[in-house]
Amino acid sequence: MLEYTSGMCTSGILYHSITAIDLRGVASGECDRLRDHIE
Repeated sequence: MLEYTSGMCTSGILYHSITAIDLRGVASGECDRLRDHIE
C-alpha cells in the first residue's frame, strides 16, 4: 500500500510539472489526500 501511495504522489508530481503548477504544493496536497483516504 505504501508503494502504491508513493507511485501516486510521483505521478502527481510528473503530471503537474507538465502543467507548470507549483510542484511542492500540489505534490504534498496529493500525498496528504491519499494518506487520509488510506487511513
